[in-house]
Amino acid sequence: MDSGQFRLKLDESVEALRELLARDGFGQGEPSIGAELEMCIVGPEGAAKGLNEELRQAVADPRVTLEVNRFNLELNTAPQPFRGSAYFALGKQLFALLSALESAAAQANAHIVTIGILPTLDESDLDSHSMTDAQRYEALSAGLREIRGRPFHIKISGRDVVELSSEDITLEGANTALQLH
Repeated sequence: MDSGQFRLKLDESVEALRELLARDGFGQGEPSIGAELEMCIVGPEGAAKGLNEELRQAVADPRVTLEVNRFNLELNTAPQPFRGSAYFALGKQLFALLSALESAAAQANAHIVTIGILPTLDESDLDSHSMTDAQRYEALSAGLREIRGRPFHIKISGRDVVELSSEDITLEGANTALQLH
């Protein structure tokens, strides 16, 4: 997908959102909550292992989706009414999905890790070969690179300093999170 096609898809998505927001009754009704949980796939020694497509296929659940890098996956819960034991219901869904993923990962001599930044990552884990083979990530990376006009750069200061640059969005895959919406 080239940048023109990407722009067209983006414009179509923004228009669809505009139409959704303009619908009578949008935002009315009982509040709900859902969650996204991003994770890493690691081998027996804890190093990143690029098996996201294989594990997604093995679990065969549409709530399991690919993320930026081959060692990342995302779980998406179904929305729950935001009352009573909503958090328990989300946790139950996430636990069931994580259990299924861990079983599939074990078959490939791997494990699932839910962690912010995997401490065993090194620069080679964030090279362009690590990016998930999906048009959306290639288009996103190309589009952002065109807009920025320079490599992606991160610097984390602290006791240890981490400073990396990349020609694509693979640095984003180093960070995983739980997001409630």
